[in-house]
Amino acid sequence: MKFYHASVLLLLLIWNVCFSQTDSLRVAQDSLKQVIIKSNTIPIKLKYATESVSLLTTAQLNQNNGYDVSQVLNQVPGIFMQSGALNTNRISIRGIGARNSFGTVGIRAYFGDIPLTNGNAESAVEDFELASVSSIEVYKGPSASSYGVGLGGTLLLQPIYKKSNGTSLTTTGTFGSFGLERAVALLQYKKEKVNLNLIASRQEAEGYRENNTYDRLTLTTTGKLKLTEQHSLSVISSLINLTAFIPSSLSATNLAENPTQAAFTWGNAQGFEDSNYFLIGTTWDYSLTPNQTIVTSVFGTNRTNYEPRPFNILDENSHTYGVRSRYLFTKKNLSWTMGAELFRENYDQVTYQNLYEEFPAGTGSVKGSLLDQFSEIRYNNNAFAEVNINLTEKLILSGGINLNKTSYEIENKTTTEVLEYDFDYILSPKLGLNYSVNPQTVFYGNVSHGFSPPTSEETLLPQGSFNPDISPERGWNLELGTSLSLLKSKLNLTASVYRLWVDDLLVSRRTALDEAFAINAGQTLHTGIETLVNLNVLNTPSWEVSPMASAAFYLYEFEDFQEIVGEELINYNGNQLTGVPQGVYNVSTQFKHASGIFGNVVLQHVGEIPVNDMNTVFSDSYSLINTRLNYKREVSKPIDVVVFFGINNMFDTNYVSQLQVNARGFGGNEPRYFYPGLPRNYYVGIQVSLN
Repeated sequence: MKFYHASVLLLLLIWNVCFSQTDSLRVAQDSLKQVIIKSNTIPIKLKYATESVSLLTTAQLNQNNGYDVSQVLNQVPGIFMQSGALNTNRISIRGIGARNSFGTVGIRAYFGDIPLTNGNAESAVEDFELASVSSIEVYKGPSASSYGVGLGGTLLLQPIYKKSNGTSLTTTGTFGSFGLERAVALLQYKKEKVNLNLIASRQEAEGYRENNTYDRLTLTTTGKLKLTEQHSLSVISSLINLTAFIPSSLSATNLAENPTQAAFTWGNAQGFEDSNYFLIGTTWDYSLTPNQTIVTSVFGTNRTNYEPRPFNILDENSHTYGVRSRYLFTKKNLSWTMGAELFRENYDQVTYQNLYEEFPAGTGSVKGSLLDQFSEIRYNNNAFAEVNINLTEKLILSGGINLNKTSYEIENKTTTEVLEYDFDYILSPKLGLNYSVNPQTVFYGNVSHGFSPPTSEETLLPQGSFNPDISPERGWNLELGTSLSLLKSKLNLTASVYRLWVDDLLVSRRTALDEAFAINAGQTLHTGIETLVNLNVLNTPSWEVSPMASAAFYLYEFEDFQEIVGEELINYNGNQLTGVPQGVYNVSTQFKHASGIFGNVVLQHVGEIPVNDMNTVFSDSYSLINTRLNYKREVSKPIDVVVFFGINNMFDTNYVSQLQVNARGFGGNEPRYFYPGLPRNYYVGIQVSLN
């Protein structure tokens, strides 16, 4: 496999030397030469970025089933999203976040200028209605100085706004396998100084497995109001109500015998989560002069969650509030910004006994006596500055710095013990260059520092006391890349090679079914290659055909990690990093005919993944083919109708869609490592637009 990786890199280098001509990253059928990205709050053309950035457009977000963001994100080289169920997901970028027990950590996420990452360093982008997002910018590596320098990277979700004046209403209905029913309504209004958008959705599914039903209701609003020539105001809000039952992971034996079953204890307890989430934020944009702008956002969230698990019943409530402000100066050859983000979260947690075993089968979870009660205050504050300088017409210098202070205050209300933990100030710099050889060829390189703090749970030992030895993950990333265009911009290619050195990688260890803690795993080394090729093979009045291929090759391994288990010293040095495939490859084709028929076909291959640190258990590699076919027709001048049909996992491949890494078996049971992927499944729908 290493020889194969080296061969691919050599071919890319030969291609680059012999055929370098242009920069033009093409996504789907849209040329992105002139696309402006936020570039860490300094607007810049994508081709001039000094870091690895991928842009997912509205068309891409909707090209599959329209609600499963993992199908879209997994086509971006370097990012890998595991999905055990609609409410059970984990996103990793360049190996960071792949080993977390539940959810996404090590990656920062924002909806507009509003943080989606909570005070516990966790991000849950999958709960948001995809129809409320116009695009996603993916920053790979710790280069986003203005957004908290997540060690893995940053996801910027841009809210949807109407582009042209008028009123429009778009409704979509989808029906599919395993009881899927989905309805979305998008009402938009834009005129002169007002832009209002309302998105409502309801999604239900019975699920492929036992104890797997899902019910989500969302209501999202986005609005912009231009008060004067200098002042504008925008408001974003999102309400999410979710009830989802949890089948959990399976052992290898249970997976082979019956992948539709729920884990025994989770099925008997009828475990589920019932959560309500509300986000609201307002942003004031003040243009002092044509070259100077102040942008200030005030935001808040509230989340409640009731979650019966086999080992206890969790009842939690959190609310966050904060402010984010930045000053931006832009001129032809110099742009810079500086600002700060202040963030506080109040979190309350109560756990109760779950008495389901004392009642007849089928009763489900029953609340018992109080086990413990915690109250936490979490602070995450950032100060940042960035600059872009056009040193010459061809050479751009980019620099940035982020200063972070993270701390937790935890009160155990059952014992009245108060615990405080302050992490040291962390200073994270970055430096990047972008060089245009000619209008057709661009090279870039950067070096950047990032970190990922432990969650508050990871700072505690099983007995509830602080672990004095726990430290944030820290790392340095070095990257070189190029983007070019061939054949008169019909073929566009980007490629990057990077190495990420990580110290104190956080590793989860479970001592009992309901007891877990974290340790730092010394050093890990992340070396990788990412490529993306877009080809416009046919562009006639009748047909448009655009193939795309992406590949990510990973060589991630433990460099310095030893652990004493019992009386034995275990050495993991040289082992592959747990939870990360050796490679992920995608090949897809977008097509469109003048008759109104359009669609896509996507092939994805995921390599085998080590499941435990010892590398004694691996999940099998697999390949999936997904496709969607659409037909659009104008019924009358103001009404457009699109009917669509899609198939996922066309050839009914048996595969594992998510892993519970380093799982342990208790009571003589096998470890439950595996979440079964969906078999072949279908969906059909109709979209009606009134403009």
